Amino acid sequence: MIGFATSFRARALASDWGAHCWLLDRTLTSMLAVEGSTIVVGCHDIPETSLSTNPRVAFLPVAAPIPNRTNDDMCVDKVLKVSAAIQRLKESGVRYIGLCDADDLVSRRVGSFVIQHAGGAGWFANGSLVFAYGGQWMRQIPLAPQTSGSFAIIRSDLLDLVRPPFAGAWVEQLLRDGDRDYLAALAARNMAVSPLVAAGHTHYRRLLALGGHDLAPLPFPAHLQINHVDSLSGIQGGIGAFSRPSLGTILRNARRWLPTLRLMSRAIKQEFGVLDEVPHANAGASLFWR
Repeated sequence: MIGFATSFRARALASDWGAHCWLLDRTLTSMLAVEGSTIVVGCHDIPETSLSTNPRVAFLPVAAPIPNRTNDDMCVDKVLKVSAAIQRLKESGVRYIGLCDADDLVSRRVGSFVIQHAGGAGWFANGSLVFAYGGQWMRQIPLAPQTSGSFAIIRSDLLDLVRPPFAGAWVEQLLRDGDRDYLAALAARNMAVSPLVAAGHTHYRRLLALGGHDLAPLPFPAHLQINHVDSLSGIQGGIGAFSRPSLGTILRNARRWLPTLRLMSRAIKQEFGVLDEVPHANAGASLFWR
């Protein structure tokens, strides 16, 4: 019924390969807890995970060059890998495809919800839960109006795949956003891409609505974003650029951010598969990096 498509960073670009593999292992564990799920991971290198032989998990090497350490090139790499995973899932006949980053967690309730409500265009996470391993608190952050977070479940027939030359509403959106260099780099790979994935999650709802397909909000928190050292790019320039806030910035915004804090409960841990004990290398990130 539901397949998950995600991508995994090339080993050459990972600051700590073992830590990334551990994070992926936690993501896959949460996805496998979803009823009726299968998973395809687009990658360059097969990760070192205890789930590499699980029959519901497929690692799909993508015939694309290792990206340069630039935001545009790394975003292109992610789009190509997720698009390849989508294509594999579509060929397998899954009805819905969940899009989720390889370091985040999903609620085990997603599977039964999709089974009970099958037929619609899909659903988006109506807000973000943010957590850092090793902590006792998380943040609940609302989404901007008309946007979608990085987790969404979309009916597989709505996830088209196209090759360059690219055209359409998604291309026009990227040009309006000033992402011409990123679009050119994507076209230069001459590979099949999902326009929706290429446009980015903030545009999922609008682009699908243009075709008469409205995503609905999930009625429960279904996505737990994980903050860690490499969770957001600190490389400047291009699509996805991000500057980690300083301690001073965090403190100055405390009145706005502190009300978003929520205690990480036992029930939430069980729902998302959060471990009580984590390796030291995967603990210590800040909840306030996003």
